[in-house]
Amino acid sequence: MGPHWKCYSDEELEVQYSPSKWSTREDAVGTYLDIIGKGSIHVRNTLECHLNIQYGDLSDEKVDIFCPASLPKDAPVFVYIHGGYWQLNCLELNCYMAETFYKAGAATATIGYAKAPSVSLAHITKTIKKGVELVLQWAMDRGSRGVCISGHSAGGQLVAMMLSLNWNKKFNGILKGVVPISAVFDVRPVIRMSVNDALKATEEEAWQYSPLNHVESAALCNKEVEVLVVVGGSDSPEFIRQSKEYTDALLAKGLPARYMELPEIDHFQLVENLEDPHFPLTKTIFRMMGL
Repeated sequence: MGPHWKCYSDEELEVQYSPSKWSTREDAVGTYLDIIGKGSIHVRNTLECHLNIQYGDLSDEKVDIFCPASLPKDAPVFVYIHGGYWQLNCLELNCYMAETFYKAGAATATIGYAKAPSVSLAHITKTIKKGVELVLQWAMDRGSRGVCISGHSAGGQLVAMMLSLNWNKKFNGILKGVVPISAVFDVRPVIRMSVNDALKATEEEAWQYSPLNHVESAALCNKEVEVLVVVGGSDSPEFIRQSKEYTDALLAKGLPARYMELPEIDHFQLVENLEDPHFPLTKTIFRMMGL
């Protein structure tokens, strides 16, 4: 028997991997963009920051760092990579949680990336490593006591792929946690969807850049890194299945992975609410960071 997703028709896959179709909110995407947009404008206007730090050759390959001088040098660092099926969304809209993390005692770094159809999935996945390296080096130079990297949806795929790389050799254990949120751990279903019109990924390429295909490497490289796999109870059955499958695969290889499903929370609310210090996911990430 082949992978579970092969049981679906193309039309069914389109529904399963379209998060807005599973939300009970009338305009989940519009509400999400409004919340993160207003929050990000507020943060950029009020919080001390270093914007548009270039890490790659293309204009969108930039990092924004929010680290007011009042934070101690050893403050932990929260890193966030946005989603949008590797072709939508942008860096400027995704710093909205930085004030919340600052008040809790952490710096925030957000990583942007070039998007399809201008670049391929291979380019995005390989290049994001440079952005993560930049932040880890900055954190280590400051004397930070640890970094937690999180990503949402397609950003979750990028974050989970970082688990397969050996950071310890250069950064001496500074990476403490990885939090993929409602992520795509097996990219192969996407090749049969309309979003692949921009990506133009083959099944071979999709599997090559699927975190589920790199669990062995993750176990070899980052066995001490805490992994929190998060999904919404109002996400689609396929997003939930993928999250469970990836968690189980990590656990089977001895990684300290946890599965967190938040009831009655949709794909977008999972990250909208990161600016709420009382939201269960925010509080859990705070604990992972020692806050």
